[in-house]
Amino acid sequence: MTVAGEGQISRRILDNLNVHLDWVQYKTNFREAVAVRRATKGEDLLPWIEVGVDLRQVRQETLKEEFIHALNDAAADATSRKRVYLGPFTPTRSSIIWTFNNLFWHHLPLWEKASGRGFEKALPSGQSDANHPLAIADSVADFWTLLKDLENQKQLSPEIFVLEIGVGTGKRAAVWLNRFRDLDRERGTQYYPRIRFLLSDYAVTTLDAAQQTVKDHSELASFLAVDAARPACGPCSPRPVDIRRPSVNFLGAGTIFWGDGTNNAFIRPHSILPP
Repeated sequence: MTVAGEGQISRRILDNLNVHLDWVQYKTNFREAVAVRRATKGEDLLPWIEVGVDLRQVRQETLKEEFIHALNDAAADATSRKRVYLGPFTPTRSSIIWTFNNLFWHHLPLWEKASGRGFEKALPSGQSDANHPLAIADSVADFWTLLKDLENQKQLSPEIFVLEIGVGTGKRAAVWLNRFRDLDRERGTQYYPRIRFLLSDYAVTTLDAAQQTVKDHSELASFLAVDAARPACGPCSPRPVDIRRPSVNFLGAGTIFWGDGTNNAFIRPHSILPP
């Protein structure tokens, strides 16, 4: 770091520095290729500094200059880059970008009509990475093993709840259910009929499309209009087994509420809720 900065960066900054290499799904996005992230506590600026390097945007010929600019910006009185802040720093669920996200998904048909293509076609590869067949097969195999272990320990509930937050077209859910049904039949475990698959997303129009996609599993599926930042889940059993959030790559851990709303658990994607 000292060599990269050629002595321009203070020791105080280097002593508190963490460099994070990011691989963002969208190669073209609104973020800077090299960006500073600071920690705060109330109104106080804490000494810890993280520099995020977007490996899909950064260019080798400008990396050094951008890195030095970012470290200079890490100083509390840095004025090297002028910015217009659209709002104060808040949790993602309270930010202006989340409000825009909400607007986009609730009016998705208008966007697709104007662009002339479905939203998945706007992804870098023209499809969601979450729908890769091998990844889904691995997920199903791991989940089946988990259920078998719980059954052997006599801890598996009669109903097995799976909640997917952000189902989109429902393609992943359909492939996942197809694969799970086939594996269950192959191994004769009778888990498939016990699945209660909860498909949730922002907009009713999205859920309507997902309902058609998973129609072969309609007897197992329920559909919930849910804000992924506040995924309150009223009809869930007190013992859901699996929480999967395959395509929401910009959210951290969240809080899931179930039953009568008096219990909650702080969870991460694909985590197991306690009984």
